[in-house]
Amino acid sequence: MTAPGHQFSATVEQLLDPAASHDLWQGCGTIAVVRGFDKDSRNFHRTVLRAAAAHGWSVTDVPAAPTFGSIPEHTDVQLVVATRASLRAVAERCAAHWGAHVICPETANGADWQVRSAASLTLSSDAGSDSVASSLHITGPVRFRAGDDERTATALVVEPCESGALVTVYDEAGSHTLHITDGDLGITLDEPARATLDGHPQLLPEGEYTVTPRLSGFRHLVAGTPAA
Repeated sequence: MTAPGHQFSATVEQLLDPAASHDLWQGCGTIAVVRGFDKDSRNFHRTVLRAAAAHGWSVTDVPAAPTFGSIPEHTDVQLVVATRASLRAVAERCAAHWGAHVICPETANGADWQVRSAASLTLSSDAGSDSVASSLHITGPVRFRAGDDERTATALVVEPCESGALVTVYDEAGSHTLHITDGDLGITLDEPARATLDGHPQLLPEGEYTVTPRLSGFRHLVAGTPAA
C-alpha cells in the first residue's frame, strides 16, 4: 500500500475513539502525522484532523525527512502515523524519540492489536538530540569510546539491538570489527561529518555526542489478537 486509503483512515479514527475496544493508552494525547504533499496524503491529513477534533486529540505534523535535532519536542505523543509505507522509517524514528506507538498502512488490518516493543538509540549532543530506530552511519574520521575501548575510525555504524547497541567500526584498511555494548557510546567529531540516520542523509555538526541504548524505545502496533 503506497498511499493512505479509506481502510487506514478508518483504522486511525477507531484508535482515537475513547469508546474503542482497546486499552493502548489512557485518555487523549497528541497524534503525529508523517506525510507527503500528494493528494492522498492531504486527504488523509484532513481525516485525521476531523477525528482528532471530535475525540479531543491534538495533531502535530512531521516533515518527511527531519534533520538532526529538528523533531519537535512533545511529551504527550501517543501515536505516530505514516501516511504511506515509504515514510515508515521516519515514523519509527519519531516514535522512538517520543517513546510512542507507531502504525503504518501495511500493518493496519483489523480491530485487534498487538503491541511489540522495539529497541532504539538516543543520540544527544550540545547541538540537540534525536533518536535512531534502525541505524546511524557516520563517515569519518570519527573518534569513539565504548567502555575501555577508544579508537579512531573511517566510518562507524551503530544499530539498536536486544543487547543494547551493535557497533561496526571501519578502519583505513577497509576492515571492520564488531562490538556490542549495553552502555553509552561516546563519539567525537572534530569537524562536521556526513551521516545517514535511519536512511536519511544528515550533516552532523562537530562536537561531542553520546549514544544511549533504549531497550524498549517505542512500540509497534500490529494487527492481531494479543497472545493470552
